[in-house]
Amino acid sequence: MSETEKDMTSSSFKVADKRKFTSEGDPLRDDEPKKVPDRERGATPEQQSTQATPPKGADDHLDGEDESSVDFAGFLLSLATSSLAHMGELPDPSTGQKEQNLPAAKQMIDILTILREKTKGNLSADEDRLFENLLYELRMKFLSKSKVISL
Repeated sequence: MSETEKDMTSSSFKVADKRKFTSEGDPLRDDEPKKVPDRERGATPEQQSTQATPPKGADDHLDGEDESSVDFAGFLLSLATSSLAHMGELPDPSTGQKEQNLPAAKQMIDILTILREKTKGNLSADEDRLFENLLYELRMKFLSKSKVISL
């Protein structure tokens, strides 16, 4: 063994477990010692991170009962709202000011148009109607803002 190899093997380092939950998913208190399950002992940090169990409730949003879950209609409305904000119809959430950025508004409308083409035939009647109405309203508002037409 060379001197460099001896230095590398003799040096020590400390690994601190900074997980906030036990392997069962219960929250850890700061004064509580951390226990490493048998299955994780001797595993590399990469292996431990893939073996760690998620905290309880981490996937509760997957059951569809969470109010903040996003469905397709909500997704469309969020894109439309973004386009309206770029047209200066809604205040920017970060500044509270209404600012007009027509190229960004057009880009959002173009994204919705592409999405419309790609989802054609795969939507419910309500989603299809919502999509058509949103695109129509956004296009008319954009044309009005860009002075192509006046409403």
